[in-house]
Amino acid sequence: MKWWTHDSDLHNSPAMQEIIAELGLAGYGRANVLLETLAKYADHDGQFVFQMPLARPTDIKFWSREFRQSAEEVEHTFDIFEQAALIQPWREPKTICAPMLGARVDEWTKRKNKARSPKSRKALGNGQQQENGQENEQENEDEHQHQHNITPEPLGSCSGVPKPAVAVVDVHPSSQTRTQDKAAKELTDGEIIAEYVKTANGAGYLLETTEAHRKAGIAFFKKHGRDVALAAWSCFLRNTPHQVQLADGKKEYRTWRLKDFLDSGKAEVYADSVRPIVERGVTSSEGVELLRTDGNFSELFDGLLESDPIIAQRVVSYLNRCENADKEDVAYLNSDSPTLFDYVVQSVQAKSAQVKCEKEDLSEKTGQDDAHDNSQTPDADTENEIVKRVWDNYIEKLGKNPKLLSLTALRKEKGEARLREALQKTGDDLVKAEKLLLLCVDALASSAFHRGDNDRKTAYDSWEQHLFKSQEQFETWLERT
Repeated sequence: MKWWTHDSDLHNSPAMQEIIAELGLAGYGRANVLLETLAKYADHDGQFVFQMPLARPTDIKFWSREFRQSAEEVEHTFDIFEQAALIQPWREPKTICAPMLGARVDEWTKRKNKARSPKSRKALGNGQQQENGQENEQENEDEHQHQHNITPEPLGSCSGVPKPAVAVVDVHPSSQTRTQDKAAKELTDGEIIAEYVKTANGAGYLLETTEAHRKAGIAFFKKHGRDVALAAWSCFLRNTPHQVQLADGKKEYRTWRLKDFLDSGKAEVYADSVRPIVERGVTSSEGVELLRTDGNFSELFDGLLESDPIIAQRVVSYLNRCENADKEDVAYLNSDSPTLFDYVVQSVQAKSAQVKCEKEDLSEKTGQDDAHDNSQTPDADTENEIVKRVWDNYIEKLGKNPKLLSLTALRKEKGEARLREALQKTGDDLVKAEKLLLLCVDALASSAFHRGDNDRKTAYDSWEQHLFKSQEQFETWLERT
């Protein structure tokens, strides 16, 4: 990309303000170095998703040279960039991707991509020719508006990103879905397309799309919210043929999957089928796929939630950890359970009984709990008590003054959220979940950089900002242990 649009008030955007607060103006400078580097060197995939792999020659050492930092300082800088939503999560995919660049592509790159777009290829039929003609007219109109500065929303807004052109309608009654819609509003168009790309890649597809369908996909995302839109998209990819048979009998892999998803009318059908599941907390693609054809799930789950909320929460955790929907479906068909929901509940109850037996066996073998258990059995521990013990350990290990710092409502909320995530990772084992939180405290306490041994001589050891702010941050600390 030759250049990218840099707002005159970019430093006032929420992302950059958070980066400046954490890393100072040097961090703001490095953020711009990152954007410039991605714009210059990264090859976008035709959808303006600019990303670079963390592998030679663009590994951590490359960014150390670009940022003039050590490898550990670069990793911390990337963590802050991710925390501020400047880049997408980078540790697991080992890729640096800044979605905001997709919304700031220069006209030269747009024209270059336009020349390579599907509409310049040989049309497959009159319908497609007409569609391409409409796209061409729309793009010409957009270019005319740009040349004459007739822009409905200026780029230089306080948000730091272009405001969405499509109206967003909150059509779901639950507060959870309203939160999803709010999150969708806050994403840039480039970030939304990146979400479609990641889901397609996970299903084994390389996403290709036209500008018209890109806009329609963004509108669908904003209308239904992130979780519903992506769950519907994932189910469509999973349940439609990967290949199409040509007139000569040969088969060819489908490429324009987003076009198929939107034009076939299946997008709304899948959205309606997955919404009741997503609204009840099941967001994993495998869990949603397993339940999608069970028309009684909503009613049965709501009844269980009223009668036994603990088992209901464990059902959600079980479904979100589902690794293979097809395998679970076969297990259900081979079981004695009358319905799929009964099978899931029985599986959860069996798992809970197994965990309880393991805890009793462990208690018998050890005779006493370790130092972190404070001589209490797991069943006697409450979430509040565990969070309080982890907080006390944090105060001690980090050398904080307990008279100055207290476990406020916000800090308690962060701790409880991370504890619930730890429970999901340990099969609802309270002892192991607590140990995961304590391991994170130990990792923070042993990091010289976060304790203040850095070029700014500043400590980054806040419970709510640097330790347990988000699930991504929690998992980052776990990776260090």
